[in-house]
Amino acid sequence: MTISTSFTGSIAERLPESIGPETSSPDSGERVARPRRRIVLRLVALVTVIATYSFYRQLRVGAGRDVFSRGLPVEPYRHALSILNIEHALALDFERGLQQVFIGYTAVIQFANAYYSWAHQAMTLGLVAVILLKAPWRQAAKWVGALLLQLPVGLALFRLYPLMPPRLLDAGAPWGGRILSMHRELRPTGIVDTLVTVRGPWSPQPVALDAFTNQFAAMPSLHCGFAMWAGVVWWQWAKGKPWRFVGPLHTAVIFFCVVVTGNHYVLDAVVGWAIALFMLGLTGRFAGIRRWVRSLAGAQIGTASGDVYDVGVQGDSSRIPSTMSTSQ
Repeated sequence: MTISTSFTGSIAERLPESIGPETSSPDSGERVARPRRRIVLRLVALVTVIATYSFYRQLRVGAGRDVFSRGLPVEPYRHALSILNIEHALALDFERGLQQVFIGYTAVIQFANAYYSWAHQAMTLGLVAVILLKAPWRQAAKWVGALLLQLPVGLALFRLYPLMPPRLLDAGAPWGGRILSMHRELRPTGIVDTLVTVRGPWSPQPVALDAFTNQFAAMPSLHCGFAMWAGVVWWQWAKGKPWRFVGPLHTAVIFFCVVVTGNHYVLDAVVGWAIALFMLGLTGRFAGIRRWVRSLAGAQIGTASGDVYDVGVQGDSSRIPSTMSTSQ
């Protein structure tokens, strides 16, 4: 009995104090606080994106204020005629034909009006929120960066190339080009403004003459640019999911809506798509360059520290570090 007691006592003396129930690691608090900081930073990033988009909308309005300082919108009208000529040469001038097919279906036009007006922002900002809160940070930064880079390009083109949309070609003054078309003895295009002629429960209110907005920010179509971005990002984010098709479907529906409602030319959509794809490729290239620089820096540090191994020496192959495979 005495031997057993002394034996167990010696074991108890050798046990570390950290095994007891009152043990607490100094890093446990840090591990708990770290995810909270990440969530806060992601929320700050989301608020920053929304604020940037709101600021862009104000600049977008300002980009068209000088159009009326010279009287009637002659420059946007001339640009519209140039776009129509280019589209005719490329066989892309089917805006009027597409609208004529569906103009008799009131429910379709009402849906197009509503989707054009509301789904554009809801889909884009909703996807941005999901990405910033759920995606790996580097991937989220690459995707959201590609979206934000579209904004300055759009603002520059809105100011340098004001463009009268199809729905205003036959409209009267001050927004439309009917007076200008009569002066040049041109026939009406037949394209109607469905936001005015086909009203529905979700249709936006008509633009008041005293509430200035930039009616000539048509080139490029950032509706289509954002929709292309959403289609590509959604397709990558939802890989392996049964609802993966929703993103590309949104891209196609937005294109249909902007054309059938007379808000954009087909060429506007093509340029918007090109800008979105270019920005996605550009941010992806930036990420690739960063990875290459990090790998190059790691190789230089390894060489400077004298990590040279003679693989011809006989011995245990497990002693060769796994980083050797990165040089192949």
